[in-house]
Amino acid sequence: MKEIYIKSDPSGEISYGKLNKENEKEFLLLLNKKKLNDSKFLECPYEFDDIFHGYGIFIDNDSEKSNILDKNNNHPILIKNKDVKLNMSDGIYCIYTSLSKCSIEFEINEVKEEEFVADKLKITYNSLDLDYFETEFYDGIYYNIVEKIEYDSIEVNKENELVDRGLDIEFIYFKIKNEKIEELYRNKKY
Repeated sequence: MKEIYIKSDPSGEISYGKLNKENEKEFLLLLNKKKLNDSKFLECPYEFDDIFHGYGIFIDNDSEKSNILDKNNNHPILIKNKDVKLNMSDGIYCIYTSLSKCSIEFEINEVKEEEFVADKLKITYNSLDLDYFETEFYDGIYYNIVEKIEYDSIEVNKENELVDRGLDIEFIYFKIKNEKIEELYRNKKY
């Protein structure tokens, strides 16, 4: 059996998207009354409609930088699924990050260590580019979030949990009007 171990700093959970009109009105009302603390806007924004949500290990989009190799120094195949970028249309947006140094570990039961062929390992990821914003502990928000890992067309990491080293949680709400960005609210939880 072949064991795979991937670690990355940061990794974790990210949500991003535009609030619908109903949530936008509610957010502005709570913001003006200074009552956001126990609201859904600081609890689970990833449940809003039309919000991108990614959870998992983050990877570099260059397989040459991968620490996964076989005996012939082959690398895994990386496949981009989604490309999420900053939307500049007018509205109020949310960014939720829950980041840490993380790792995943899984086994490919049907493959012995010496039979492992790295280019049969396909890693599908979503690319998120919100580089305009920074979190307190990490630079700009530009990450590739692993969505699925397959070996020889069979998914191999379905049930594997992400192991974190304590999460840094941050909420950023901002408004775009005429392509100008105004940060409305930022909250950090440690």
